Amino acid sequence: MIRSIINSIIWEDGDNLSGCEASYSDIKDGDIEEGNISQDPLFKNQSSFDYSLTNNSLCIDAGKDIRLDYLGNLPDLGAVETGIEPLVITALCPVDLEITDPENNTITKTSNSILNSVYNEVDLNGDT
Repeated sequence: MIRSIINSIIWEDGDNLSGCEASYSDIKDGDIEEGNISQDPLFKNQSSFDYSLTNNSLCIDAGKDIRLDYLGNLPDLGAVETGIEPLVITALCPVDLEITDPENNTITKTSNSILNSVYNEVDLNGDT
């Protein structure tokens, strides 16, 4: 079974795509598939784990529409859509997390309820 990767950035830590096909992605070693590029993604502040893209990144509007919310003509490559503030997740201790949304609403949860918090209590695209 071949797994598909789409609208992603695979950079810095190697990109052994054994058993996978990537398309519409920014891949450092230049894998040749439909829509792929091999250009520095220009993250805003990678050393501080800010993987949002600078305004001149070639990853903006370079993705494929797969029926998820996005701003602009097409989705951006990577985890953070330009113009949508990402959630900030801060580990407080091994069992608690503090999650802050773009409006500075904060939720503190234990590790066994983190996924429910992200998907049920924080509306990322404002449609509910």
